[in-house]
Amino acid sequence: MWGVRAFVPLCFLLLCACAQEQNVPRIEETNQTAKAEMVHTERIHMHGIGDQVDVNGLKMTLHGIRINDEVFDHMKPDHDRYIAVKMTAVNHTEKSIQIDPFSIFKLRDGSGTSYNVLCLIDGLSQLFEGTLNPGDKLTGEIPFDTFQSDTYELHINLSNNFGNNKAVWLFTNQDIKGKP
Repeated sequence: MWGVRAFVPLCFLLLCACAQEQNVPRIEETNQTAKAEMVHTERIHMHGIGDQVDVNGLKMTLHGIRINDEVFDHMKPDHDRYIAVKMTAVNHTEKSIQIDPFSIFKLRDGSGTSYNVLCLIDGLSQLFEGTLNPGDKLTGEIPFDTFQSDTYELHINLSNNFGNNKAVWLFTNQDIKGKP
């Protein structure tokens, strides 16, 4: 009788020890996870001005950047200046794609500060916004209020699509032109 009573707790302890051993990550597994994350990060390549990038069937090109000091009611920028990024997109898919710059674009400067697209801005040739049917082309500008920096990254993330849905364009302060 005492043998059975001693056997049950012993089995319980062995099961707990085995379960704890299974939850401990092995060094090989941790290294494989780190390598997989590194490969995922390397998939997003930096592109330059004039480069056409296929973002899940949407061919996008950054044409240039300019200072835009013609803003709504002559507002002063919260940061150093207003800039406008000129983009073109051509829909090479078989479905309509909605371009909403406020939700898909971010600008990041060399210090890591991120900027959202401005919504109240005059002086743009056309806001880069709209619905692109298959084969349609859209050209427009994306406005930002930024600090002055040596480098900038324009990030796009089409999170509602599958496939290659991210792209990054890199440009420098010297690439930014004055008024058009």
